[in-house]
Amino acid sequence: MKKKALGIIIVSVLGAAAIFCSTMFTHQYLDAKNSKATFDDLTNLITEIDEPQKATEAEESSLSAEELAAAEAALAREKYAALFEQNHDFIGWIRIDGTNVNYPVMQTPNKPDFYLKRSFDKTYSDYGVPYIDEACMTGISNNLVIYGHHMNDGSMFADLCKYTDSDFCKEHPEIAFDTLSILGKYEVVAAFKFNTNLESSTTNTR
Repeated sequence: MKKKALGIIIVSVLGAAAIFCSTMFTHQYLDAKNSKATFDDLTNLITEIDEPQKATEAEESSLSAEELAAAEAALAREKYAALFEQNHDFIGWIRIDGTNVNYPVMQTPNKPDFYLKRSFDKTYSDYGVPYIDEACMTGISNNLVIYGHHMNDGSMFADLCKYTDSDFCKEHPEIAFDTLSILGKYEVVAAFKFNTNLESSTTNTR
């Protein structure tokens, strides 16, 4: 009788564990699928615009530096107007060719880590949305810190690890980061990888 009871308990425990694992897997699968669909939809909201004048063209134009900056800001607002209309926490868009990095960037100074586990529509998501440090001010700060998850499926900021490869650095030397006032391109000068569980790190410079 005792052996039978023990067998029933073991089977029950294993059954509960199987159900739990199945539920977790389903949740992760659906979260990944929904996250990708959401970001794809947001990408489609970006308005195609003509690129602003290059530096050489600007020097030859009759516009002042202030006028050129104002024109660029107007283009940036036009490009991302639909996204800002949906969520006023939106402050920019980051994209890196050759990677999966192609996402909106948020900022909530009063709730710094709000988008760590929130999607663009503010519902819960393990993927979150890349967000900028609350101390940074786009258009003013010289250094901008953008946070994003390293997901096991290669999404979000996982592909940044590719910059530990010197060849990849040379082939993809720029990061595009637009704000609502600047259409920016930044040169990659160094890649730094830090393991938060160990007191060690690796750095790769171009």
